[in-house]
Amino acid sequence: MTEQARFRKANPVLIGQILNSLVGDLGMGDDIFLKKIGEDWQTIVGASVAKNTRPISLGDGILTVAVSTPSWYTQAVFNKAKILRNIKEFDSGRGGDIRDISFTLKNF
Repeated sequence: MTEQARFRKANPVLIGQILNSLVGDLGMGDDIFLKKIGEDWQTIVGASVAKNTRPISLGDGILTVAVSTPSWYTQAVFNKAKILRNIKEFDSGRGGDIRDISFTLKNF
């Protein structure tokens, strides 16, 4: 069999599918998505909210967000549905994996 014939008979798979499978198998999907959310946090929530909040962990469909002060904590809880919606719009694929947000007070 010639090399050219061998390539025609192969069932090609997109590299993205292989990487997504590997990332999932290694349990790194949440970490990668958390990093992606963190990098675009200001776009997702807006400048003023981003200055006072930080996504810090993601696991079992729950995004944990650190909040700088009690007043911003109250504001974040009040806007939780909007933040969830913005995350889903930001990444319609992985954003749907986040089903809830937990807020925690943390100075930064």
